[in-house]
Amino acid sequence: MLLTFVWNQPGSERIAALLPDAVIPASALVETLYIAAGQRMTGTIAQLEQRILGTGLKVEPVLGADVGRAAELIALSRRMNLDDGKGLSLGDGLCIAVAERLGLTVISNDDHWLDIELSVRCVSLRTGRFRDPLIIRSPKSEVPPAPVPAPSMDLE
Repeated sequence: MLLTFVWNQPGSERIAALLPDAVIPASALVETLYIAAGQRMTGTIAQLEQRILGTGLKVEPVLGADVGRAAELIALSRRMNLDDGKGLSLGDGLCIAVAERLGLTVISNDDHWLDIELSVRCVSLRTGRFRDPLIIRSPKSEVPPAPVPAPSMDLE
């Protein structure tokens, strides 16, 4: 999702509105930065990181307690054959594990996340496949109404 914002794709305004109250695991921010650097990024990684953090997005470290939970989620998603058998990625699992630890709502573009039983609320912003890092938002924040679905994007 964060790459949608970075690349100013359809829906980026909606994501930008979420960022001041959002938390992202450090692992997901790293993923965003290296994917952007390998594709259509202008400027340096440091400049992009400053642009992202300038939105008010908070970065949360991944802790030892998150590791086991992420592994459980990833294994479960693969047993459930989610996302055509691929299941959750490492980044996805860590994002959800951090959200659960913090008691935050998970907001994603991945509808198949809704099929996994989590200890926190999971909201899909729109349909389609995305490999962007997940953005985590606090329960006090309201999710804006969904826009017309954008074309799906696959970063593989």
